[in-house]
Amino acid sequence: LDWPLVCVVDDAKRAASTNTRFLWTVFTRFEPAADILAASQRIVRHHVVYEGTIAIDARMKPSYPAELFCDPDTARTVSDRWNEYFPAKGVVMGDSDAGHLDEA
Repeated sequence: LDWPLVCVVDDAKRAASTNTRFLWTVFTRFEPAADILAASQRIVRHHVVYEGTIAIDARMKPSYPAELFCDPDTARTVSDRWNEYFPAKGVVMGDSDAGHLDEA
């Protein structure tokens, strides 16, 4: 098969920007019982066996809540007080909107 697995997402460029972002995007936006499709499937020992190309529909569904982002005032407060929260300085503060998903 040329394409054994196809993942359908809302923003392919963003989802494929890093491995972490891809995994987060796909595995937080699909329900295995409803969103996995294949050319054919059969049951072997009470397990579904998919054959041919498998597609995962990892698009945001209308029933999903909107993505949450930190408001600017809270982000500023956390940034200003980060060293109070972690005085040993062993915790690196990241971008709250990206959540380390955009790091390679």
